[in-house]
Amino acid sequence: MEQGYTHNSSKVRWLTLLSWTLGFALLFANVLLVVQNRRLKRELAKEPPAYRPALGSIVLSIEGVSPDGRKVRVEWGDESRDTFLFVFSPHCAVCKLTMPAWRDLAASADTRLHRMVYINTGKTLSNDYLKDMQLPNDAVVISELDPESIVSINIHMTPEVIRIDRNGRIESAWLGLTNDEELDNLKRALTSSG
Repeated sequence: MEQGYTHNSSKVRWLTLLSWTLGFALLFANVLLVVQNRRLKRELAKEPPAYRPALGSIVLSIEGVSPDGRKVRVEWGDESRDTFLFVFSPHCAVCKLTMPAWRDLAASADTRLHRMVYINTGKTLSNDYLKDMQLPNDAVVISELDPESIVSINIHMTPEVIRIDRNGRIESAWLGLTNDEELDNLKRALTSSG
């Protein structure tokens, strides 16, 4: 009977030692992953993400189709105002959450200095969706964006707000759901001359 007890006691010690060794190995691996994650974040922060519009790049024009089926072309150069592109998709839940803030921003904008253009990345817009958006009657809404326009602006996600200056240069971009600080920055941009 004592031999069986000694044998079990030896097994328990080995299992305990193995458990502790495995636990320390996992802890060490976890620490290495945390260090690697921090290093990668620092490296990625040095360069803007590929999906972000290239600030400073020139957009020649934007072409697409209005909700009523007319061809629309937005150009710069002769225009004395900056342009804010509000990029959305009818199927994007975050866009629906963002739309009230966009409406407030558009209402507070100095339209002598800025114009708003709403870009639908989807194929078409239903009249019901347009009513739900509650955009101003004179709002420029573009669907079926020309592929060259998509590439020149570098649209990859929704929602997105892109500021294009009077010369067609991308000045700034706000991606995704905007926080209060970003909304304040957008509001200042829309109420100032640049």
